[in-house]
Amino acid sequence: MLSQITYILLDAARMGNTIDEAKELNPAFDSLYRGRSEESLAVVAPYLFLFQHKTEFINWYMEKGWGDSWGILIKSSYPFDELHKHFRKFLIVGTEDNQQLYFRFYDPRVLRIFLPTCDTAQLREFFGPIEYFIMEDADKEFAIKCWLQNGILHSQKIKLADLISGNIPAPVPTPQSHDTQNPPQHTGGFFDRKPASTDQPAPTASEPEVKKPPKPKWNMFD
Repeated sequence: MLSQITYILLDAARMGNTIDEAKELNPAFDSLYRGRSEESLAVVAPYLFLFQHKTEFINWYMEKGWGDSWGILIKSSYPFDELHKHFRKFLIVGTEDNQQLYFRFYDPRVLRIFLPTCDTAQLREFFGPIEYFIMEDADKEFAIKCWLQNGILHSQKIKLADLISGNIPAPVPTPQSHDTQNPPQHTGGFFDRKPASTDQPAPTASEPEVKKPPKPKWNMFD
């Protein structure tokens, strides 16, 4: 299945200086941040990379990054620029009490818990041009594939060895509920507080700010 993946979103806040290794191994990338934020928040920015199957970059990521919540894998037939524009819509969310927060959807610990809390309209908007996501399970020996079918979120748990080899059994999709009143418990922050100025550094991924995800209002960043 790795041969079908087209993009990967990596989180510099999780990777630290290791993001520089990723950039050296794969120059086909772009930060999701723009303007002053692209410079001042580069060390905590999310970066979209072309996946480039069977390359040193992918071998390096699977050996060094899998299991450490570095990012998420994506299957999409859309060109790089259009997918980049799509993801930028979700970088900042506005809450019901008018707070503006960074939305950490590119952290697999967040995405695998956030998606089941979304209603159908949110799912359709969030998936948009994306065929499916693949992310780490809490058990790093497994991956989770999530996709949208007829407006319903489905998931499949896959052994990591099968993901790498491509010997994946036919999916038995598990529909996910949309209980927005009682979302699943989680251990990381869905959001980071947006600094008053983009010249200030954003909080790191280890600083949870919100215990329960509000229904977001998507905003374009910068």
